[in-house]
Amino acid sequence: MQPMLDTITDVVCPFYHAQDGLKIKCEGFCSSCSLQISFERKEMLKLHQYRHCMDMRGYKKCPLYDVINRQYE
Repeated sequence: MQPMLDTITDVVCPFYHAQDGLKIKCEGFCSSCSLQISFERKEMLKLHQYRHCMDMRGYKKCPLYDVINRQYE
């Protein structure tokens, strides 16, 4: 079983903003927008957080990473 994301201090992804219910809110692809990922089940949200938001190597494999990071290149 994966650890639960309990606090913002568990997050290593620099683009993470917040969790709201079954949604993860992230920085957007420009300075005036933000993105969110919505999940149907809490288990899938927690799995995504464990694999991407909380993992030092995993956050760069997030489906949104390249889209968001492009503004800094």
